[in-house]
Amino acid sequence: MTVDNMNKCQESCGFISSSKICKICIKKNEYEKRQKIKMSKLIQINKSKCWKCKKRISISAIQCRCKYYFCDKHRYPEEHSCLINYKKLGLALLKKNVIKCQSDKFEKI
Repeated sequence: MTVDNMNKCQESCGFISSSKICKICIKKNEYEKRQKIKMSKLIQINKSKCWKCKKRISISAIQCRCKYYFCDKHRYPEEHSCLINYKKLGLALLKKNVIKCQSDKFEKI
C-alpha cells in the first residue's frame, strides 16, 4: 500500500485506513447492531401461528428457548435463526455435570 491510498476513517476515530471506515469502527458498529437486536426483542402475541412463516399451528406447536412458537418446519434453531447459542449452553452443561474418573491408589503388599 502506498501513502496515497490511505485515508482517515470517516467515523472520526483518527485511524488511517485504505477504505472509508477502519476495521475497529466496523466491529464497533456490528456490535452495536447486535445489541440493538437483543434489546428490541418482539413479543409473540398470537401463539397459534408460527413466528417465522405465520402458518397456523395446531397442538404440535413447539416453543423454542427464545420464547417463540414454531411449526414443525421451523422448530430447529437453524431454521428460524435463533439468537440462543446452543453450542455454548451445551458446553456449559457438560462442564457442570462432568464426573471425574479417577482410580483409588492401592497400597503395595
